[in-house]
Amino acid sequence: MEDLRKHRKHFSRIGFCLLASALIIEGLRYAVAGIATLFNWTAVNNPDINLLLSTVIVYFIGMPAAVLMLMGLPAYTPMEMAQMQGSRMSAPIKLSVGVFFLHMIITYTLGYTSNFFGVIVSIIIGLIKGDRSLDSATLDALTDSSMWVIVLAAVIMAPILEEYVFRKILIDRTIKYGQGVSVVVSGLMFGLFHGNFNQFVYATVVGMFFAYVYVKTGNVKYTMGLHMAMNFMGGVVATGIVKKMLDNPLLESLYEMTDPEAVMELIATAEGGADIIRMSILLMMFFAIVAAIVFCGWVLLIAFARNIRFEAGIVTIPKGQRFKTVILNPGMLLYFTYWIITIVVLILE
Repeated sequence: MEDLRKHRKHFSRIGFCLLASALIIEGLRYAVAGIATLFNWTAVNNPDINLLLSTVIVYFIGMPAAVLMLMGLPAYTPMEMAQMQGSRMSAPIKLSVGVFFLHMIITYTLGYTSNFFGVIVSIIIGLIKGDRSLDSATLDALTDSSMWVIVLAAVIMAPILEEYVFRKILIDRTIKYGQGVSVVVSGLMFGLFHGNFNQFVYATVVGMFFAYVYVKTGNVKYTMGLHMAMNFMGGVVATGIVKKMLDNPLLESLYEMTDPEAVMELIATAEGGADIIRMSILLMMFFAIVAAIVFCGWVLLIAFARNIRFEAGIVTIPKGQRFKTVILNPGMLLYFTYWIITIVVLILE
């Protein structure tokens, strides 16, 4: 029982550290908003400045704070764990370009499939609320910002810092309890950290896959690369097409029309109609490529599912005590409660 209390304290401290990081981020956001209001700093309303400020707060202050707080906990890399258990893995595994590409396909498959589920649930909730939009803050931030800011924030900073914290730092401090425990904890805490339902769903699923890649390769650079590729497709390619369509003055008129013939006539005759057609074709091509990737990805997942297994750790938590030890402790409960309340409040707004 003494050992279980010690292990509960270990996970509790992890929860407290990441909760403190989240509160620092939220506190700084409110502070910036308050200062901007006090001094009538209208520049903060600029989408680029707003996203840059958010990037600085999250990735240059909040997450480094989490790293500093978590550094005091004992850690073992996947290689160190393998050596302690007599495995041959003494150095990070190198993935060939072809194998990395297959991992990329699986990443897209898990991301787009789980995102589709999240979107469907969001639409249902939106219909119940009588509101067609839900959890759109992130999409609005991306579509309103310049492409270079999106690349900096979503394709560079987010993958590097998020993978370092939620894979490298977090897994190294939980892998001694087994790869399965570290993968689940990493994915769930990563998903919740996004703060809205839509992102929670796919970030949790993809986060668990990234965690699996890290515990098996011992190289966080691969998960950073996969994360960058995922965000590039969703944050740059898809957003770029959507931005181009939203910039077209015809869009609002088309959105309000219900007669299909009138819509087609307006597109065919009005200025900017050709751009709408061109962007629509690009969007359909994008979705066709995504559909092909998802199909191939599920074929890969089904083919390799039998090879997926999780190694035990050097610390074994008895069955029936795992959930209580890992989740039902003060730090983790507060972390989960904070983010669940945040997500629910956002849904009910």
